[in-house]
Amino acid sequence: MGAPVLLSARYPPAAGTPAALCLAALVAIMYVGFGVAAVGDLSKTYIKGRRGEDALVTSGLFRWLRHPNYTGELWLWTANAAAAATVLAGAPLTLFAKARWLIGVLTGAA
Repeated sequence: MGAPVLLSARYPPAAGTPAALCLAALVAIMYVGFGVAAVGDLSKTYIKGRRGEDALVTSGLFRWLRHPNYTGELWLWTANAAAAATVLAGAPLTLFAKARWLIGVLTGAA
């Protein structure tokens, strides 16, 4: 998860460029994904605490997403890998160095 942070600190895209705008959008998606996962966990814990451990949660985010935790995590990790790839596209690195970073990022996402 630290790859986009390290890469964007070392090779920041120029402000106002499509890469910078894409990176900002991907970071926003990461925050939304984290929020969806957190709210899903919180609502499940609250409802199961009131109705019992065997209760089926069908309200809140569970009304639209069967597994908000997994969905949020999927958004977070996919946007994380895409953010690293966006920064790597403009980084002044050799193809081998970019490939190593990309393998690490995709391994983390997997």
